Amino acid sequence: MGRILAVDHGERRAGIALSDPLGIAARPLREVVSDSPGEMVSRIAELARTHEATRVVVGHPRNMDGSRGARALAVERFAAALARALDPIPVELVDERLTTQEAAARLRDRRPGRRGRADAKEALNLMAARIILQDYLDARGGG
Repeated sequence: MGRILAVDHGERRAGIALSDPLGIAARPLREVVSDSPGEMVSRIAELARTHEATRVVVGHPRNMDGSRGARALAVERFAAALARALDPIPVELVDERLTTQEAAARLRDRRPGRRGRADAKEALNLMAARIILQDYLDARGGG
């Protein structure tokens, strides 16, 4: 199957997760922070190549009714730019509804207490990327 890289994309920050080579387990990799959409695409494409990803999945933030709002449209544009940068590695949008809430709940259960805002945001982005990827792997029968 090969490694799969997942992206939880935000306006300035993206949480990145990576699967094991067999496509069974997801682990947080790192956060990418950039004010430039082009730079974010370049940095994530470089991570995908460095880790020899055979596919990239990008969380698609649809509304609860399945419609596409402004964030979903922005992520679609980002995924299209990433697909151009990574060609021929496929880039796939995957439903990410409620992953941020699930990530926040898991982090509260795991590490109660106060953290700095930047640390908490990074932890949330990384956990959300991991959840997106693990859900994707499980749906494909990997986990």
